[in-house]
Amino acid sequence: SAAAIVSILLGVFLVPGLRKEPKKFVIRSIIALCVFSMIYGNVFVWWGKSRSYDTKTYLIPDAIEGEDKITIPDKDQVVRIDTDDSLINMGMFWKISCMRAFHSIVPGSLMDFYTYIGEKRDVSSKIPETQYQVRGLLSVHWYFDRIGMSSDFGDTDNSDGDTLMPDYSYYQDMAGYHVWENEDYIPMGFCYDQYILRSELDKVADADKAGYMLHAVCLDDDQAPQFENVLTHTDDASGYQADQDHYRRDCQVRARFTVSDLTRTRVGVRCTTDFDKDRFVFFSIPYEDGWSLYIDGKKQPLVEANVGFIGFTVPQGDHTIQLEYRTPGLFYGIIITLASVIVWIAYVGICAMTRKKKAHDTEDQAADPQV
Repeated sequence: SAAAIVSILLGVFLVPGLRKEPKKFVIRSIIALCVFSMIYGNVFVWWGKSRSYDTKTYLIPDAIEGEDKITIPDKDQVVRIDTDDSLINMGMFWKISCMRAFHSIVPGSLMDFYTYIGEKRDVSSKIPETQYQVRGLLSVHWYFDRIGMSSDFGDTDNSDGDTLMPDYSYYQDMAGYHVWENEDYIPMGFCYDQYILRSELDKVADADKAGYMLHAVCLDDDQAPQFENVLTHTDDASGYQADQDHYRRDCQVRARFTVSDLTRTRVGVRCTTDFDKDRFVFFSIPYEDGWSLYIDGKKQPLVEANVGFIGFTVPQGDHTIQLEYRTPGLFYGIIITLASVIVWIAYVGICAMTRKKKAHDTEDQAADPQV
């Protein structure tokens, strides 16, 4: 970058004087550092302001203070939205789970999913609208399209259903956005009755993989056998057509059996089930080692499903499901930290006592004329 080049040139100019005139070198270096910091700081602020959105008419009223303006009916439930590229982190401002975000720290499993479906995931999550099947798989219910930014998504005055992604209907305007409802929405925590091996899905084109994951859950080859009592194996990936008709039908099938009363807890989510038989449940929550599954209070196994998310079996009948996340190693880290503090306090105390004893012995020796 330009800043790095300038820094190198300054170094080339200043360093030769280090041995000849060390005092002048220090003064010149401080002056150069101050001037460079001032120029770079102002350029950085100017660059940010020139590329930012209007603070008074956009960021403050619609983002920072926009939470109360969001009036979608399931706002207080476990719902997921998606937005256009006008401002990527709107979901964080509104405190709603959003598929689109600028966040550099995400679970590795989410990176695996993006790579698997042929999408780039570096520091931001922004899957293009051409991958509309991903919205169904990730239980996206609402799409927010910034008013005045673009009319590409759809015409709010036209009811012909011609939208950038299929089966989205105009709902209303809020917080400076046109809001569109996904008519193929599948509530989070839906069930499968078929599975496909990952080695088989590998043969499908990247752009079609998310669509097929709505047809059958993708399981690793080594874990699939343990679910053969609740899932039927299908290997029709080569003949599957990831078109809009198949997408609609698969969404309708998936939405028939979902969990009930899904709510957030302090450490995860809780829900209830009342299935007519044992079923395999999928949650579009990134899989990590810190997740634990409890059914009626008893810990049960869960697996990674659909290349990066959570799946598990739920027995027939009424049950209470809890998914809880605990940071791996946190408990032991706290114990080690407390033990280290105790050891440090003991060490400081022993050192203080030793110094005090040595000082006392020195005073005794000085006071004894025979020494």
